[in-house]
Amino acid sequence: MQCSTTMMNSVALLTLLLLGLGREFYRLGFASASSGMSATLDEPFQGGQFSHLPHRPCTTLYHRNGRIGCGTNSRGFDGHVGRLLGIPSDDYDQDYGAAAFVAVVPQHDLTKAVVEQFRSYDTLRGLIVVNATGADDNGSKVNPAPLAPQGIYTPSADLSVAPNYEWNSAYGQSLTILDLYEVPVVYVQDEDLSSYLLKTATEQSVRDYPAIVAEFNYYMGYSDGMSTRITSTDCLSWIDNDGKWRPKCLPLGGNSVWATAGSSLDRDLNTYNSNAKDVIMIAGAMDGSSMFHDLSPSANGAASNILSVLLAARLVGQSLTHADLDALNNKIAFALFQGETFGYIGSRAFLRDAYYPGFTCAENVTVYYEDDVEKAFYERGQNSCLDPLRPTLAFQKLGEISSMITVDQIGILESSNTLYVHGTDYDGGGNNGNNVGEFVGNTLTQLSTDDFTISLSSNANGEYENENDNESPVPPSPLTSLLQMSGGSASGAVLTGYDTSFVNPSYESHLDSDFEQPINLDAVAAAATTLARAAVALAYDDGSQDYESAANYAKNAIPEQSSAEEDEVFASLADCLYFDGNCDFWNKYVDMDRQNEYERSGIEFRKQNSRGSPPSYYVNVYDGRNGQAFVQVGNKQYGSYDGSDFGNHDDDTITLYPTSLEAGIRGMLDDFLGRGSYSDNDPGSCKSSSDCKDQNYCIGGTSSGVSDDFAVCTGGDVCVCSRSHYHTALDEAVVPATNDRTGKFLSKMEDDQYGDEYSFSSSALYTEPYWSADVGVRVYRDAGDFGYWTLFVGFVCSFGFASASVYMKTLLVKEKLF
Repeated sequence: MQCSTTMMNSVALLTLLLLGLGREFYRLGFASASSGMSATLDEPFQGGQFSHLPHRPCTTLYHRNGRIGCGTNSRGFDGHVGRLLGIPSDDYDQDYGAAAFVAVVPQHDLTKAVVEQFRSYDTLRGLIVVNATGADDNGSKVNPAPLAPQGIYTPSADLSVAPNYEWNSAYGQSLTILDLYEVPVVYVQDEDLSSYLLKTATEQSVRDYPAIVAEFNYYMGYSDGMSTRITSTDCLSWIDNDGKWRPKCLPLGGNSVWATAGSSLDRDLNTYNSNAKDVIMIAGAMDGSSMFHDLSPSANGAASNILSVLLAARLVGQSLTHADLDALNNKIAFALFQGETFGYIGSRAFLRDAYYPGFTCAENVTVYYEDDVEKAFYERGQNSCLDPLRPTLAFQKLGEISSMITVDQIGILESSNTLYVHGTDYDGGGNNGNNVGEFVGNTLTQLSTDDFTISLSSNANGEYENENDNESPVPPSPLTSLLQMSGGSASGAVLTGYDTSFVNPSYESHLDSDFEQPINLDAVAAAATTLARAAVALAYDDGSQDYESAANYAKNAIPEQSSAEEDEVFASLADCLYFDGNCDFWNKYVDMDRQNEYERSGIEFRKQNSRGSPPSYYVNVYDGRNGQAFVQVGNKQYGSYDGSDFGNHDDDTITLYPTSLEAGIRGMLDDFLGRGSYSDNDPGSCKSSSDCKDQNYCIGGTSSGVSDDFAVCTGGDVCVCSRSHYHTALDEAVVPATNDRTGKFLSKMEDDQYGDEYSFSSSALYTEPYWSADVGVRVYRDAGDFGYWTLFVGFVCSFGFASASVYMKTLLVKEKLF
């Protein structure tokens, strides 16, 4: 009889399982392609949280005047649930107004018109963009960026030169500047899963039952249309109900990297700019973006910029000794600026600190090295400032920038074997009145290689009339910051692969990848050669502006960059920047940079995650875990410090955790530019910078006779002269809070210490809100109300069976049968 009772209990349990086929039972996820299973709702998701859809989100960004990006209007999954429906088709009835729906859109059909069409329905609950081809897809190519990137209608409009010019007119959809509040948008990359979702959404009608639905949880704060309009300033200064300051977002930012060619910086701090040579700067942006920030491969943007600038620095460092470089009339510098996509963060921060108007450290908080280079807290021989925190003040030793040449989108060409030069004052009628822009442009056109022609853009040839004097439009790049901030006292050019408008249909898109559209590495090599030769030619000029003689000197001094097939370093760099964000070649330099910093500061860098394949170049938020420098005093760390107790503890120091991208760039610039010597001594081999302490290799110094030139170990396993530096890339309108933890920032919008000319009211001030730990998307079959009734009946039946079992057992005991 005990067996009978056990059997009855088992029946009850089985009944509960069979009848409890309600809503929760149908939350079945998808198997990824890597699991070896087909995408289906008939099998549970293998591994991880079974109901979550693998995806990359479109996130919210706040700025000075409001909000852009995507998100839900409430926390949790409730409220943003809808059945999957596709783009209208002749074969299937898609009545979008009949019930709440989530639109599934092939990535090439993601246009502003499609998004606005769906948004016109109150029943829209979100968008799932898939890596699949729609039934009516005609291969159209569009990108989500504005028509005028960083120009009109964007938060950066006041920072740009010729902001009305539509560089992206052929492909731009302006999706990235929309405030898609209440419209969460995600991207599904897996091809099998994407095809399944698209097929299901296309064939499913509003009357299908049970419906396949998606459920979103992507709350990222308030937006327009709420009772209060939230901006970056609001979320940074947020005060909770208990009266405590608890910011709800972080500014975008990081660290730019810059370096000089030749011996160490040649200006004594006490003389400021008076003894320094003018600077010729070769620069580019190191960041990119897309609608889905975690997927920002920026192959024709950031990756090609970085590759061409690094190769140009390598050509200069290999071809000329420090003595040759020091003999030039101007100094050569290289820079890769962080956060350029979001209001020129890096270049504006650098130029403001170095020149316009120059950096001011709070009283009595400068950490001086005086005559003892070993006492330097961050970089040997360089001062630091604790408030506002600047780990190194090396930028104060640079002379004025007379010309800047930047690079942009040189991996996809408009015309075969042609690179274009965009600049200012080609007719000599611009603001600066000294024909510098014309000289720069003419010099560049003299630098055509054996296989590539360097041509002035059609705009520079007078086909465009700008409302600002006679200047031609300048593509968005670090040069934009120099022109805008210098007021015309400096000039330059942008080297590109396009003429009057962008030719890359994937600009600022998750599709800007070498996997989607291969990069022309021969064009990158030609750009690197041109940049290196242009730097030497302009540095050679003695003021006579004889561009033919300058160009001839540079051609004789700098050879052409070999192809990737012939140059192992070139090939390795291309692989690291376009394909494998965790490649061994790059990691060697990153690991050595971290080892050097550990030796200096005693603080060990944490190991960062891989940047992916392909790597992502989104700038990221700025805090102590993502590039923000900090002061350690005792056992506490501060984003900025008043200096009251600094230096009284053995472990007091200043340091930062750069990203692997930033650390690798710094190490390579040291390696590529630090090998040229005054002497015949070869650099010593090393495993850490402690192996380089006794090297005589670096013998530069300042006019005071104190050497600030020293050797470091790089990923090349040799001792080289330190030539590169980090510089804080943070929006000019905020500053780290003094004597507070990292990640807390004060607004400088009301700060008038620099006068009206240097107002902080025009910066873009991008921030990203904190994410909830449980954000995500779930897709499942929804049994609807029937599921709840089934679950209820299951519970009732289960209770009945259990009660009957207890009652029967009681009877059996009473009859002495149990």
